Formats: sequence, structure tokens, C-alpha cells
Amino acid sequence: MASVDIHVKEKVMRNNS
Repeated sequence: MASVDIHVKEKVMRNNS
């Protein structure tokens, strides 16, 4: 469950960079 949230956050953070 938390794994998905982390993956999504990582993708957003990478896209935001």
C-alpha cells in the first residue's frame, strides 16, 4: 500500500525537478 504512494511521490518529485 505505502509502496504505491512512495512510487507516485517519487514520480511526481522527479517530474517536478
